[in-house]
Amino acid sequence: MRTLFILFLSFILIGCQTSSPKTYMVELNVDNSVLSDNLFKSKTGFTVSPPKDWNLTDKYNLELENQILNQTKNKLLAVYKADSSNCALIISEPDIDFNSLKSVILNTGFNPEKDSIWLSVQTSFFTYKQFEIVQSVYQNSELLIFRLYIRELKELFELDYVIPNEDINKTVRSVESSIGSISKLITSS
Repeated sequence: MRTLFILFLSFILIGCQTSSPKTYMVELNVDNSVLSDNLFKSKTGFTVSPPKDWNLTDKYNLELENQILNQTKNKLLAVYKADSSNCALIISEPDIDFNSLKSVILNTGFNPEKDSIWLSVQTSFFTYKQFEIVQSVYQNSELLIFRLYIRELKELFELDYVIPNEDINKTVRSVESSIGSISKLITSS
């Protein structure tokens, strides 16, 4: 059942995989009842609602957090950790521009973890609302990580949803809703 569920989630969030880089338009189901009222908002108005009962914290799993942030020397913006599990959302700003990121992915097949702990890495491109998104899904025997690079105009944010395999079934709806909650607040100048 869990394997079927992962395949279903991958289809929803990844879309079709092809050898040529194709960008898909996606629609995500947003269930506000599974989202936190504790909205993340950047200085420039980018927002995302973490899943319900995922609270802002100073640190998560330091080793995993460092592994995620050190890949592109990201600037940490926020960490939300689930109350009842080891799930987390790590929000950061990568130290790379979106076009360079896409170029690396397209020219290398983007498998930086091929000699690491990840058994599977799948990358796809899609647009949602006004955002261009590159999503990589990392999986091993213990974890599933949805890494989203989200660009709107010149801004680039990275969202890493870290989900232990035993929590996939109970968090999939809230993670999809959280991803679907991304938006840009209109600020007056």
